[in-house]
Amino acid sequence: SKMFQKEMISESEAKQTVYSHLEQARIDLECGRVQPRDPEITIGSRHLGLITAGEIRDLHTRLRRLKEIAAETLDIEGILALASAAEPLPLKPETNEFQDSSREIITSSAEKPVIAVAKDQAFSFIYQETLEAFINSGAEVCYFSPVQDEHVPAKASALYLPGGYPELYTEELSTNKSMLKDIREKIFSGMPTIAECGGFLYLHETIDGVSMAGIFHRPVRQKGCSTSDTLPLQQMRITFL
Repeated sequence: SKMFQKEMISESEAKQTVYSHLEQARIDLECGRVQPRDPEITIGSRHLGLITAGEIRDLHTRLRRLKEIAAETLDIEGILALASAAEPLPLKPETNEFQDSSREIITSSAEKPVIAVAKDQAFSFIYQETLEAFINSGAEVCYFSPVQDEHVPAKASALYLPGGYPELYTEELSTNKSMLKDIREKIFSGMPTIAECGGFLYLHETIDGVSMAGIFHRPVRQKGCSTSDTLPLQQMRITFL
């Protein structure tokens, strides 16, 4: 195309040119300019998504740099003006029949149930909406670390093991024998448990050959395994309740 005849044109410049031509053609599109690529603010990725914020030591430095670049390259005032001119979204109040019924059950009991949530570098895929659902249903939420703590909180009456990257912390999880023992005892004694994705992996016999909780007598391995008695990580998308 004639618009890209400039030699060594960057991707950002190309996008800017495209958007400018669209505006000139009177297409209903407003350009807030284009932010260029910058290695100083690049965040790496791995399977299941980006590297988590807790793993990026210079995160605040990168965010400050991102702010500087945005101020230099983006039409902030134009973007804000465009946003303020938009019509408000029609929001309907949420209704939750389960929440109403569960609240009746909880408030009729003598004490609130306490849901112990695993939260550390190995288990960090926690949605605020999930925690709010627990609390709005009348439960109390507390936190513990399968990597660092020796036991599940004593006041816990239920367990929530969210997703994360336990496969990156197998040695730390495996050497915490007291926590693994406590998890096994509580689940086998009938404690209600939700385990999602990485939390579900943690309950298996091994991850990549490293011992875990052993609730399920099956090993799990990274993508690429071929033996019939192992389950690849990408298949662990179910919830155990």
